[in-house]
Amino acid sequence: MKALWQHIQRGRTASQYLRDLTALFHRATTDLCLIEKPVIAAINGIASGAGMSFAAACDLRLTGESSRFKQAFTSIGLPPDSGWTTLAPQIIGLAKASELLLLDPVLDAKQALGLGLVHEVVQDDRLAARSQEVAIRLAKVPRTALGGAKSLLNTALLPMLVSQLEQERQRIIIQAESEEFIERLTAFVKKCRPYREGVRDARHEENHSI
Repeated sequence: MKALWQHIQRGRTASQYLRDLTALFHRATTDLCLIEKPVIAAINGIASGAGMSFAAACDLRLTGESSRFKQAFTSIGLPPDSGWTTLAPQIIGLAKASELLLLDPVLDAKQALGLGLVHEVVQDDRLAARSQEVAIRLAKVPRTALGGAKSLLNTALLPMLVSQLEQERQRIIIQAESEEFIERLTAFVKKCRPYREGVRDARHEENHSI
């Protein structure tokens, strides 16, 4: 967000910045799904925004017990990117994916495990070692068998993912020029409350005082 703000201060538009950024992010998501090797995500710390999308594109997701997960897109005034709207419903179901998008809760590691966002939770200091153990186990399986299995799993998903990535990108480009997003961006950088959020709260209090 700060990099985007600096970009705007140099005279370019938010949509230009996000058009280029999403092109890179979406290529990364596609590559993670296309590569015919299992990809392990070792999640340590906070996974939010595109970070959650990248993790979702991986085949196995392990996380440390202190990790936190937050969708974050809608809270900053943007639609999701990096394939989240395709991958999340596939992993946790449409109802839960909608809940994460609309309410944007912060999930701890156990909650993420319960939803199916991650496959395993380990102690923080065991994350690297456990990820290596899983990788060694995978290495004992014939590479072509693993690659073929992954490819078959993704065959039906990939056309939908590619199409949806472009839909996400176009939505972000449009939303990036909206007053709501610019206000959210400004509030984030200046560490203040978005104006429109304050207006809504004031109206809510006024309605309840009548």
